[in-house]
Amino acid sequence: MMISIKPATRSIANTLLVGIISSLIVTALVVLSIDFLISSKKAEKELQKSLKKYADALTDVLLVPLWNYDIDTVESIGRAYSLNQSIIELIIKDHKGKVLFHSNRQRDFPETLSSHDILYDGRKIGLVQISLNLDFYKDIQTGLFLSHSIMIFVMIFILLLVIVGLLQRYIRRPINHFIAMTNAFAIENQNAFDEPVAYAEFQPLIRVLKTMGEKIAHQMQSIRKMNEDLEERVYLRTSELQEANMQLEAAKEAALEAKHAAEASSLAKSTFLANMSHEIRTPMNSVLGFIDLVMEDDKLNKTHRTYLTTAKKSGKSLLSLINDILDVSKLASDRLKLENISFNLKKTVEDTIGTLTPGAMEKGLFLKVQIQKTVPCNLMGDPGRLRQILINLTGNAIKFTGKGGVIVRVTQQSSDIIHFSISDTGIGIPENRLQSIFEPFAQADASTTRKFGGTGLGTTISKQLVELMGGKIWAESKSGEGSIFHFTVRMAEAEIDEQSLADSEHAPTVKRCFKVLLAEDIDENIMLARIRMEDLGHTVIEARTGLEAVEAFKREKPDIILMDIHMPEMGGVEAAKIIRRMKTDAGIPTPIIALTASLMKEEQQIYVKAEIDAVVGKPVDFNKLFETMERLVPEGKGKVLPVSGKRQPLDHVNSAWEKPLNSVNVPEIPKSIINWEKGFRTWGNADVYKKALQQFCLNYGNAADETLNFVKSGNREGAYQITHLLKGLSGNLSMTEVYQIATEINNMVKKMEIDELIPRIKPLSDALNRVVSYIPQTETTGKEKQEVSLAITNLPALTELFREMMVTFDEYNPLKVEPYIEKLPKYISPSRLDPIKQELDRFDFDGAKKETLRLAASLGIDIENC
Repeated sequence: MMISIKPATRSIANTLLVGIISSLIVTALVVLSIDFLISSKKAEKELQKSLKKYADALTDVLLVPLWNYDIDTVESIGRAYSLNQSIIELIIKDHKGKVLFHSNRQRDFPETLSSHDILYDGRKIGLVQISLNLDFYKDIQTGLFLSHSIMIFVMIFILLLVIVGLLQRYIRRPINHFIAMTNAFAIENQNAFDEPVAYAEFQPLIRVLKTMGEKIAHQMQSIRKMNEDLEERVYLRTSELQEANMQLEAAKEAALEAKHAAEASSLAKSTFLANMSHEIRTPMNSVLGFIDLVMEDDKLNKTHRTYLTTAKKSGKSLLSLINDILDVSKLASDRLKLENISFNLKKTVEDTIGTLTPGAMEKGLFLKVQIQKTVPCNLMGDPGRLRQILINLTGNAIKFTGKGGVIVRVTQQSSDIIHFSISDTGIGIPENRLQSIFEPFAQADASTTRKFGGTGLGTTISKQLVELMGGKIWAESKSGEGSIFHFTVRMAEAEIDEQSLADSEHAPTVKRCFKVLLAEDIDENIMLARIRMEDLGHTVIEARTGLEAVEAFKREKPDIILMDIHMPEMGGVEAAKIIRRMKTDAGIPTPIIALTASLMKEEQQIYVKAEIDAVVGKPVDFNKLFETMERLVPEGKGKVLPVSGKRQPLDHVNSAWEKPLNSVNVPEIPKSIINWEKGFRTWGNADVYKKALQQFCLNYGNAADETLNFVKSGNREGAYQITHLLKGLSGNLSMTEVYQIATEINNMVKKMEIDELIPRIKPLSDALNRVVSYIPQTETTGKEKQEVSLAITNLPALTELFREMMVTFDEYNPLKVEPYIEKLPKYISPSRLDPIKQELDRFDFDGAKKETLRLAASLGIDIENC
């Protein structure tokens, strides 16, 4: 903090007086000093003159006595001169320096000494030394100095008196008068400066002050007016600020609520992603697992193996897309963590590119890998994420390359920087799009997306993963000239025990057979896991809830537990915690492996806290599962069996795929009516396919008559809906003829006149009758037939009713949905609405929406695309 110091004020008169006095004193001192110097010089000359006078006199007197060497005479003359008070010392010497006379008084006063030779005819016959007393001369000098000083100071005093009087009269009084005029003006005496002043020097100042005073008065008046305006503005502004403050507080509260909502939304998003991952991966586990199971059968024919390979490839593509979406979510919220483990770079790159080779070969492309010899073999890093980057970029290169090929190069940029480049001879990228391709959902242009497909997430994920690995990514390309994608990663060289790697690579998949407690609530997953494990000699104990798993653990004492995380009644985590609190016979905890489709990092931390030993994701990689089981079960448990090189096929599984359509005379059904081979591949099970055909005949065997009624009544919308439904159902059931005719009518219904449509109804009716004639029917009740007929007859109204009800679910208000629930029994059985009502009773509007979609689909109504 700075302290303000007010400067001291001084008086002009006093300052002038001090200046004059100081000047006079200095002048007096200078004059006295000069006078003293002059007097000293004068006294010194007088002294030298006296010394010379005494010396000359003594020389003349002593000339004869010294020549005659008359010592008595010399002493007499010396004593005579010594009586002089001015002479304080006198020494007379002969020509040899012998002292003939010496007189000396006490030396307590200043003196001066002078020596003179005594010559006779040019010869030295003696020496006289004489010292005089200086006090006499100094007294004279001091007296002169004092008299001059007194005279000068008297003159200065008189001069000061005169000056003080002049200052008082001619400076202080006019200034005091001027001050009085200013004070008068200060108390608003506007005529204060009109009084005359005695001295012309004050006139300009008076005029300036008078002008200033007038301006000040004018400005004061303006200030008063401005103050009044300012007070009014301040009042208005204060009111506005108060209102603004209220709005600001409201905005602050709204922002705080929005922040809390955003945080809740983020948490909900993470939870949603975890749940969706589980919901999608769980059925995919069964799909891919059973495909792998069936493909292991040596009896599988080439065609079916091709179909299964395509299905497996599509399933893995779906899983890859799910993983990409989850990765984007993790990267956006900084939850994705990298591993730092030792791995073989060359093997990782070659294995990764090897998985893409079949796809390149199908397009007639070459795919090469070139690894610089100086690149270290073993590195520390995350091989899984590196593999993901290579698959994304190399897969894109293959996808966008029509001819030529792709080359993957790996070089060492520095001691811990590895440089990768993927070059292709494909369509290239415009230069102005090279940066945007790394943005989410971005591709070169919209036509590229339509032609080649893809979400645009691959490059985005790759960019963020590369940056997490301490590197950078960029692209070089010109449209039509191919592309080169570069990226670098920071990975330090690692030392790996090669022997241990070799041992692990050649280790058998399964060494022992265990008693396995399988806690899983999905029938398909249970069946798949049981088949795979029992085929390898494991004993499987089923539990469909966490509570059942705890009871089974007490009862069966398994060697290992496979625990699904999401189960009814009690989840897998809670069950694992309870099991961990139980004591085993040997005191060794039973290993628990979590089976989950959720890959969220937060949930894996929960598994660790629940003392779950390992996590295997869904869809289950059974080889990985068996290896994990073998690793976790302690030595001494399980039955040791020889490891078979290949698992034998299971007849009871493959028979479902090889089983012919025994209930349908397949060879007698022309493919122009029902392409049973295509339908069998689509449905995969003869019994299921048969039931689907029978259900179609039951529900839509008379659909041609209903279509004709719509056409005759001029109801284009009804005709369009029912033919659209027939087109979709017949296509899924491989009804070749019905599909072609229904598609034709559906395309014509909104373009042609009603009269032109009627002739096409007869071929549709004939085609449906031919299908019905080949499919043996089950017995149906009149109520069922009535319901189907009623639904088909009122298809447009029913479709509109479903569509409007779907909109009300988004309002989360049961009262909005209730009117539609009351209308639906006019067209369908009320019991079929029970699942929807149950979801609404739980206020689960999303569940109610799903049940509505199922109900509509069972009636052949596609309300999702309405």
